[in-house]
Order: sequence, then C-alpha cells, then structure tokens
Amino acid sequence: MQKGLIPALQEVMPGVEHRFCVWHLWKNFCKMFKDKQLKDVVWVCAKSTTPQQFNTEMDKLKAMNNSAWDYLSKFPPNTWSRAYFSEQPKVDTLCNNNCEAFNAKILKYRGKPILKMLEEIRSYIMRNMASNKR
Repeated sequence: MQKGLIPALQEVMPGVEHRFCVWHLWKNFCKMFKDKQLKDVVWVCAKSTTPQQFNTEMDKLKAMNNSAWDYLSKFPPNTWSRAYFSEQPKVDTLCNNNCEAFNAKILKYRGKPILKMLEEIRSYIMRNMASNKR
C-alpha cells in the first residue's frame, strides 16, 4: 500500500532485495476476493518451493478466477514466493510481522507513565528471553 517505499529504499540502498509480507498481501487480496478456495491459493503459491509448483498453482488460480490471477500477477514472484526468493539473504520468511506481534504484546503497558511503561517492557523482554534461552 505504501507505493513510495520501494523507490525510496532503492535510492538509499541501491540493489537491496525487496519482499512483500505475504500476510499483508493476503489480507488485501481477501478484501477483494471472498472465496475461501481463492484465499488458500495465495498461501499455496507463496509457500511453493519450485517455480514449476508456483506456476502450476497460479495456473489453477487463473482457471478459478482470472481477476484474482491478475491481482497476484501484479506482484513479481520474487517478492512474495519462496520459489523465486534469492538465496543471497539466506532467509525465506514470508511474513514480517515481528513488530506488529511485539506491539500487540506490549499493548497493556502503553497507558502507564513512561518510566513504568519502559520498565514493564524491559521486564517482559527479559522474561521472554529467559524462557526462550536454549
């Protein structure tokens, strides 16, 4: 939705690969296409691991609904499907909602005075790190 973000990023960091968060792409897709089968195809395409699998699923989508296929075809596959991700970054994450998940977790601390809020967030992070320590 933030169309100026990609050109700005390329200006500041030329050649950096850009990927879309599939969850956000899917949510926007769901606003236009209500059919559950169509909604599921987005994730199948995104999770495809080979170009052949991706193309097969996109062909199925085109047979089901040409408008849905047109919508997804606007996005280059290397920005949202594992099948086309570059191997350079060594990560194949489809969603980048870490920030949103964190914000949801700290929601209960936001109404507190700043120092109390920061202390509560610090304590939350420390508890989380300790429970995830291996």
